[in-house]
This record gives sequence, structure tokens and C-alpha cells, in this order.
Amino acid sequence: WHQKQYDLCYMFALHATKILYPEQLYTEKYLYDYTRYNLLSAAAWHVKDYEIGKWATIEALKAEPEAQDLEILLKEYKKDPKDMRNLFFLGQTYAALKKLDEASIFYTKAFDVCDSISQKAFVAYTLARVYDVSDNWKEALYYYMKSFELNPLKADALVRIADYYRYIKQPELCYMFALQATKISYPEGFNTE
Repeated sequence: WHQKQYDLCYMFALHATKILYPEQLYTEKYLYDYTRYNLLSAAAWHVKDYEIGKWATIEALKAEPEAQDLEILLKEYKKDPKDMRNLFFLGQTYAALKKLDEASIFYTKAFDVCDSISQKAFVAYTLARVYDVSDNWKEALYYYMKSFELNPLKADALVRIADYYRYIKQPELCYMFALQATKISYPEGFNTE
């Protein structure tokens, strides 16, 4: 999984789900109850085997009771795969579960079907945050810029970009984005950080 060889991960995780938990041996039960299904769920989405992905997600949820909303959201997704609100909530649920690859998949789908500019700007910013915490700066920068392009009255994305360049010690770029951000007044009536 960490090497992004999703086909191999899918193959091994699928095989692992067929092995029964050995009661008489000392093994990590969490690997059997959650991890193998969680890996299969993530890999299945990447290889586009959605039925296996759904099944594995549900199996993983049985071991993670706080994530039960995911099962409901996935049922809704199957009924209407272009429902922006549901796609966004799937992204949020996966992000809360620290499954950032899956979160980015559903946030991207939500971004693609948004019909209002303000929604699209918000989803772009949220997607940028997921890529940012995943250390995928290229995608994070793209969606931060897209968010600002769609809503230039909000400085949030520019501040995040400036902060990134400050962190990696590129003061000229930090200054450029921070200066632009300071020229934007606080937006009344908008959702900001």
C-alpha cells in the first residue's frame, strides 16, 4: 500500500480476507478484524473493484463502530453517484477515519459535480487540505489556487500556501502569497477558518 502498488495490495489483502483467525495461535486480532479489510477497501477503490471495496469497507466498519455512517453514505452513493452532498460527506467521513486517499477520491468527485461557485471553492479548499496533510504539495497547491480562483474574496488558501513556503524556508514565495492575503478584507458572511 505505502509503495502505491495498489494491484498487489489488492491481491494480497483479498487473499488475507479468506484466512480464518487462528484462535490457538498468538496473533494480532486487529489485523484480522480491521486491517486486512481496511487495506482491501482502499486498494479496491483504486483498482475500481467497487463491489469488493464496498464489502471490505463494511467489514472494516464492524471493527470501527464510530464509522457506521460510512455504510449509510456508501448505500446512498450506490443509488446516486453524482449527489454532491453525499460525495462531500463521504470525503469527510473518510478524512475523519484518516483514510486520506479515499477522502481525496470522494472530495474530487464532489468537486467535479458542484454546480455553485461557492460550493466548488469550499470543496477545492477542503480537498487541498487533504492533499496538504498527505504531503502531496503539487495537488494541494493546485486546489488551493483553484479555491482562490473561484473565490478571490477569501484569503484562507493564500495563507495556507504562504505557510507552506515559510515551512520549507522559501521566504520569497511565502512573502508573495502572504502579502496578497493581507490585501483581502475579512469576508462577512462567508465560511472561513
